[in-house]
Amino acid sequence: MDNDILEVENRIREREVKIRILAKQTGRRTLTALTHPASLAAVAVLGFLAGGGINGGRKKVKVVESDGNTGKKAVGIGGLLMTGAMWFIKARFGTPWAAAEYVLSRVQNHRAAAAHRRPQATPRSF
Repeated sequence: MDNDILEVENRIREREVKIRILAKQTGRRTLTALTHPASLAAVAVLGFLAGGGINGGRKKVKVVESDGNTGKKAVGIGGLLMTGAMWFIKARFGTPWAAAEYVLSRVQNHRAAAAHRRPQATPRSF
């Protein structure tokens, strides 16, 4: 009887381990699929279409007061650019912090080089 219980407990532990491994692998695959450039492009297109990129067969009505579509288009394009920039940062640097550290090091190197190139001012005598 004890051996049967031990066997069942071992099988339960093995299944739990397999489930954990499968969950991690599924999470990695999902993250990879979601951050794939084609997936990001598809999401951007769907967002554009949902945000008013298509007319839906309705006739356009001209509004004389103001053109509110300009702001919507700017936000949509800004969103696309931000998505592309974040994808590039993650692909190139791994994290936004690593990108910030890179930019700061470049700025510091540039300032140090500029300070080194400046000629020393000589005092004028009158």
